[in-house]
Amino acid sequence: MFSVKDYRFNWMHLGITLVFLFPLFTNTLRHWASSIYVLLVLVSLFSIKKYTLDLKKEEKIFLLIIVLHVASTVISNALAGWTRASHTWFFSGDIRFLFAVPVYLYLRSIPGIWKYFLMAVPIGAVIIGLTGVIDFMMRYMRGEIEMIFAEGVYGHIFQGNISVLWSVLSYGAYSITKAIKKCGCYVCQARCWLR
Repeated sequence: MFSVKDYRFNWMHLGITLVFLFPLFTNTLRHWASSIYVLLVLVSLFSIKKYTLDLKKEEKIFLLIIVLHVASTVISNALAGWTRASHTWFFSGDIRFLFAVPVYLYLRSIPGIWKYFLMAVPIGAVIIGLTGVIDFMMRYMRGEIEMIFAEGVYGHIFQGNISVLWSVLSYGAYSITKAIKKCGCYVCQARCWLR
């Protein structure tokens, strides 16, 4: 029998859950993706001791690009003068880029984290497809037939982009799973996928 006293909390479980939930309702629930990102930032900051800093060259370049992007924004704003708009854009956008560094370091410390994301992507694609069809049908039934778009919570352009993204990633998830089953290895998953 499950006992709450016997359960040991692990930050890894929370990260896995958030990564799995991320694709599910991206354009169905307002602020879903950004809220999960904020939670991932908080979890990554609380589990800073778990980071493994044995970064490969590509990872160092990726993280350096993020830091340089934020630094260039700071320098540009400092030279041009901090306006209300630059404050708004910096603290609502560029700081999120900077927080991607601890999130990346946290997620890479969880073994096989990509599997949970890839499991959720096809489910997210189905959910976003169903919400698109329902949205379309509701507009049609109300007689709004001038421009019938599936809007989602952010609009038809975002709905289309996310639909395509999840569809392509679903194909990638299927290809990776098929390649792993075929070769049976967990060491060379990326190589198997690229074949």
